[in-house]
Amino acid sequence: MHGVAREYSDALNREVTYADIPPENWERELKKEGLPEHLTLHLLTMAELHRAGRYDRLADGVERVTGRPAMSVREFVSLHADQFGGRRSYALFRVVRIADHEARSAADHRA
Repeated sequence: MHGVAREYSDALNREVTYADIPPENWERELKKEGLPEHLTLHLLTMAELHRAGRYDRLADGVERVTGRPAMSVREFVSLHADQFGGRRSYALFRVVRIADHEARSAADHRA
């Protein structure tokens, strides 16, 4: 899932990170939102299958049905950037990533 977060980062020109939220915490939050029980269970099952790597494979179903290859995560997020909070300018993204890298390097040297 860290790789998917990297695809979002690249598409949006801003840092996106993956957080592995324990299933019981996520279930509690989904229930607070008032989702129907069957939908909550479905989402939890899908998340568990992702954690187990069950969806980490390529398939040709999209191409067989539409005649066009499926787009990558990066392509999809790029096309729908506004729905994901918008895209940061590349120059600003680069400055932030360099500063973040330098801060992590300095922290590593202090440890």
